[in-house]
Amino acid sequence: MKNNQIPKLAFSLIELSVVILIIGILVIGISKGSTILKASKLKSAQSLTTNSPVASMSDLVMWLESTSEKSFDDNEEVNNGLITNWYDLNPQATSINNATQSVVGDKPKYMQNRINGLPAINFDGSSDFMNLPTPAALGISNSDYEFFVVYKTSSSTDVQFLLASSSVNGIYELHLNGVASARFIPNSSASDLNFSNILGTHIISARIQNDSGIIRVDGVQGNAVTSARSSNASANAAILFIGKRGSGGNLWMRGDIGEIILFRRSLTNSERVAVEGYLKTKWGVK
Repeated sequence: MKNNQIPKLAFSLIELSVVILIIGILVIGISKGSTILKASKLKSAQSLTTNSPVASMSDLVMWLESTSEKSFDDNEEVNNGLITNWYDLNPQATSINNATQSVVGDKPKYMQNRINGLPAINFDGSSDFMNLPTPAALGISNSDYEFFVVYKTSSSTDVQFLLASSSVNGIYELHLNGVASARFIPNSSASDLNFSNILGTHIISARIQNDSGIIRVDGVQGNAVTSARSSNASANAAILFIGKRGSGGNLWMRGDIGEIILFRRSLTNSERVAVEGYLKTKWGVK
């Protein structure tokens, strides 16, 4: 009787070993499959970027985006890597307009799988921000301009600044929450837009067009405003910030930014829709 039980026990152990082996093989396969899928998604996003209409539109000033192999230093393009330079990819550029941050404690992070399964730059909501050149260097001082920002915030209540002058409140400001879901203050007066699902991924754009400031979110346009000052265009000479207000209670960005595009003119409506279409496809915006 005992002899009959030994083979049964041994067979059970063999069965268990085979099951463990199969599970291990499946886990490895799923892991590799996930890695391949992520790599394929990244390559697709890179291809969309390369073939987008943005590159051929005139007066492109700056193009920051987070999927290109040229966007960051190699040693920082790792999950949770601190970003010193976010490189301008503008193919038309005669001068490069990078975003920079040299202070370690103020550097945002490169993080994988943040927006639509793609990497993005994460701002912690307490100290992270980046510096841009002055409006004069960007060619938007006292001028029409238009920019697009792809973002995903993790707070539906905190007032958060995507862009702002580094020195004066109410200049070149684009922020979330507060008086409205999104607000653009180019030069003291505000263009507002309210929308639902603030925590989702959105394309927010703002422009100066014929001296009117206009905000737009996911293709929906807000009110146009005429400045209380002499002009909506501004000659403020201070550098610009990404991720916080310049003065008056910093109001930090809490979330991710995937792409920023800036033109030194107001686009035509067909151009605007084309840029939005590219960004919606790439970043999964509904």
